[in-house]
Amino acid sequence: MSRGRVLRLLLVATIILAFLPGLFHVRHTDADSLVSHPVYCIGDSLTSLGYYETELAALLGSQFTVANKGIAGDTTSGMLSRFTADVLNHHPDFVVIWGGVNDIGFGRQLVTIQSNLQSMYTQAHDAGIEVIAISMSPWKGWEGDYYNWTVDRQVLTDSLHDWIMNTAINIDYRVEVYSLLENPNNPDAMLPAYTGDKLHFNSTAGVVIGLAIYEAVFAVHIPAIAQPSNLAPPAGAISVSRTPTLHSSDFSSTYAGETHVASQWQIAKLAGDYTNPVFDSGIDTSHLTSIVAPLPGDSTYYWHVRYQGSDGTWSRWSSETSFVISSPPSRPTGVSPSGSASRVTLSPTLMASAFSDLGKGDSHAASQWQLRKTSGSYSSPIYDSGTDTTNLTAKTIQSDVLSHSTAYYWHVRYQDSTGGWSDWSAEAFFNTSAKGGLPSWIWIVVGALAAVLVVGAVAHLVSRRRPPKRLQRRRTRSLKYLEDWDE
Repeated sequence: MSRGRVLRLLLVATIILAFLPGLFHVRHTDADSLVSHPVYCIGDSLTSLGYYETELAALLGSQFTVANKGIAGDTTSGMLSRFTADVLNHHPDFVVIWGGVNDIGFGRQLVTIQSNLQSMYTQAHDAGIEVIAISMSPWKGWEGDYYNWTVDRQVLTDSLHDWIMNTAINIDYRVEVYSLLENPNNPDAMLPAYTGDKLHFNSTAGVVIGLAIYEAVFAVHIPAIAQPSNLAPPAGAISVSRTPTLHSSDFSSTYAGETHVASQWQIAKLAGDYTNPVFDSGIDTSHLTSIVAPLPGDSTYYWHVRYQGSDGTWSRWSSETSFVISSPPSRPTGVSPSGSASRVTLSPTLMASAFSDLGKGDSHAASQWQLRKTSGSYSSPIYDSGTDTTNLTAKTIQSDVLSHSTAYYWHVRYQDSTGGWSDWSAEAFFNTSAKGGLPSWIWIVVGALAAVLVVGAVAHLVSRRRPPKRLQRRRTRSLKYLEDWDE
């Protein structure tokens, strides 16, 4: 091989070696700079439901990932048998361990359940994984396909609960959920608002559990977005509009670079139960600290809101407050002109009944008057007052609106001081006078005079049929004379 060829090969090799680091170098983007902390959740159906994991993931944001490793019907023996494959091999930062109720239902010995749980606690601890142990949850009243709740099983539940919370070792965080879910009026049973079958909880309870885990474990690990406050309507407000505007406090975070990117607003009809809210904004990037929320009808409503920061982290829900939607005004009645009213002037005064509203403290704020020529729709009325704050129970129509010898139909509705509108009044109608005819008041006067004349004529006729009083006295004296002569 010639010397020149060797030099060329060396040059090519040098170039390739120079670019090798670049070929295998991993380029880090801004997104990659965010650390993702895995959180693995292992358990039975209470875990596999995914309700508390959803809330926990929302609270933690993009800095954490939450993996659901729950299997419905699983026991602590089953959890232990798959613990290495489902948890340890993934090297998470945290593991949530929750189990035991199926063991008790299937008749497992307490010591066996404790041994299985303790083995998982210790294995995770030894692997450098922070252990989060969840207490037992209430399940009194459960009747399932394979086992039921009994008093004896409640005793075992209490014992296992105390052991998890006080005696088990190698636990970094203990989260007590029993008292959070328990019905104070029915000890050892779950609150009805949290469950349908008395063992499994719903998404509302999932929010409670997820928040409890977040506050007990993670609040100190990540920048905290301050819990917002409900500002308006004020707590316990009454006579609120059917389209209330909800206002909340300003966004605040302990992380200097955090910004407010979204909010979620919810309104419910039952205190603390947002399973099926009557209003849910979803993730709203436009209405951050206020939103208008149309509501279906009169009731007491409960609401809360939460904020999302620019890194995906959510705040806690605001403390719930309530307000009462006011009753709308009563439906007014058209008083005059109405029915078969005729010969009405071209500038009639429409009159309606007095304002009435069941809402406490509500007053008459405005009215709306509408006129049309034919019965039916008011989509294109010949006259519409709009929201009239001056002419509340009477409205004079200007003379250039109506025509002679025409039938007109009208109705009115009332608005109260909270913005609520009544239903429209029943439709009334009238006929205007003929062109060139006399005003209606003249016809009234003429009618009255005619009545006086008739009464006078009748009186005259009656008086002519009676003999004068002088003749009556003379006739009486003559009769008396004849009577005396006969005697």
